[in-house]
Amino acid sequence: MTETNKTSRVEFSRIEVGVLGNVRFKLRHIDQLVADIKQRGLLENLVVWHKRMKREPHKLADGRETWDRYILIAGHRRHEAIRSIREEDPTAFDTVPVTLFQGNEDDAKFAMLAENLGRDDLTAAEVAEAVYQMKLRGHAQAEIAKRLAKSQAWVSRALKLREQACAALFKAVADEQVPFDLALTLCELDERAQERALARYLETKSKEGKGAASRNAKKDAGAIVRPSSKVLGREYDFLVLARKNATERQKPMLSLAERVLAYALGRGPWPDELPRPETPTSDRRKR
Repeated sequence: MTETNKTSRVEFSRIEVGVLGNVRFKLRHIDQLVADIKQRGLLENLVVWHKRMKREPHKLADGRETWDRYILIAGHRRHEAIRSIREEDPTAFDTVPVTLFQGNEDDAKFAMLAENLGRDDLTAAEVAEAVYQMKLRGHAQAEIAKRLAKSQAWVSRALKLREQACAALFKAVADEQVPFDLALTLCELDERAQERALARYLETKSKEGKGAASRNAKKDAGAIVRPSSKVLGREYDFLVLARKNATERQKPMLSLAERVLAYALGRGPWPDELPRPETPTSDRRKR
């Protein structure tokens, strides 16, 4: 079992960045973090993979040789902020507090992803790419799910985005222009159809808003589209009025329809005389 609870202080210049890659495509809000660290200090340790060299020493950038390497796993934003601070003041943060991670390279990569997932600010595209890289290293979906404490369905959805989204759609998710769930729906289309649906979504979103754009995109993918609350509200008001003017024979059916719409609008319970609806998981057509 790997140990992740040992702490130490390490020369900042000895921490290696980029050896394991980085889950994040880009580092965000560094300026704000610089200001915070200047005011309050470094409140959270960097997490590094403590790799002991066995056959020959590792040569550092300054020419020194060492048998201990400290490879950054988590805290890339903090590391970048400290690097920026040291550019202004080379005497700042000569050493930094670190949490030492023991294990092999795959253990370190899983730790990097798990640490970043815990912060809830990764984009769906960053998650999908990281999960995909673990698959390329030979890890099955079930193992990835177990090591990240996620469901296998969660892993499957991430891989679906990475493996089935066209380049333009994946980039739109990475840029947070398209929500993850909608992107998964569009993944059911072939590459050209995805590109057309994406272009239409972005155009409609700029003119009519996200709601209309999402409904049109789901129609493009053949998915079941739930009417908007505005449409359901109009139908509900129509049924209320229609029931008042209906015959005695028509009223029970209209009343039932009215209660179904009230449920859809969150205004009442599901009618007991009807079987409870099942949420459709997919009604998409391959194209």
